[in-house]
Amino acid sequence: MATRMPETLELLVRGLVWEADGVLSVELRRPDGAPLPAFEAGAHLAVDLPVGPVPLVRHYSICSHPRDRTRYVIGVGLDRASRGGSRWVHERLRPGQRLTVSEPRNNFRLRDDAPAYALVAGGIGVTPLLAMARQLAAEDKPVRMLYAARTRRAAAFLACLQALVPDLELHVDDEAGRPPDLAAWLRALPTGTACYACGPAPMLDRFLAGCAAAGLTDSHVERFVAPATTAAPAVDAACIVTCARSRREVAVPPGTSVLQALLDAGIDHPFSCQEGVCGTCETRVIDGEVEHRDGVLSEAERRRGAVMMVCVSRPRGPRLTLDV
Repeated sequence: MATRMPETLELLVRGLVWEADGVLSVELRRPDGAPLPAFEAGAHLAVDLPVGPVPLVRHYSICSHPRDRTRYVIGVGLDRASRGGSRWVHERLRPGQRLTVSEPRNNFRLRDDAPAYALVAGGIGVTPLLAMARQLAAEDKPVRMLYAARTRRAAAFLACLQALVPDLELHVDDEAGRPPDLAAWLRALPTGTACYACGPAPMLDRFLAGCAAAGLTDSHVERFVAPATTAAPAVDAACIVTCARSRREVAVPPGTSVLQALLDAGIDHPFSCQEGVCGTCETRVIDGEVEHRDGVLSEAERRRGAVMMVCVSRPRGPRLTLDV
């Protein structure tokens, strides 16, 4: 299935910088130098990479300062299991080339009224948190940060973060011989701290468990992939989706996503990753219960059931009404 991104921009690659072992930063600007669309800390871009006959779309967080509209800077980690995207960026992308990207989208917003903030980064998950650190430093807000890296040479943007966040703890796995003790670190945070984490799935699972144990209810994560679920049946049952705006009913066959059924019925709907992590296909739920399988919504948002990611999530019952 071809990917249809939201509104797009054609940007010029102005520079690439080696930030750490396996990490490049890519600076993107408009060819004519005009200001870029505004973004908030935590936002990402969908980047159309010309790899093969069917371009790959990959999602990268913006790590530059939200107040700087002259450029977007993204960090790209070389995935050892790369299917072509990150490897192409590291081996083939050069200054002067142009890339098609989406306008910024944000599923990982930084709230502006917390009494204190905590940032937890694992590996390349540091990129959205760097933009948050820039914003919090500019606003002189109290922030603590834990940054875990496999090796010291793999800790991208470290010098910049040390300047932005005086209360920063670097945990180096191969020096400590173990992962960081997230539970203990979280227990030391003041009540009411807004906590944000991005990194590998096991780290995020420990982060959420640690926040719950410490009574830190304002916790947020951004995942690279949607979390695994044991609740999903082996074969999804058929269901009917009522499309309120289109005034149509769409049958969703077993094993077919709601998104694919909508597209097959000729109903245009934005989408990108098809893996439940980018948020492009977020759709308002008017009636019905949803089995959420995405990596975007918080547990509180899932319980409210007001929206769903139609690329991966499904109705819990035979019918669902959506605002499409």
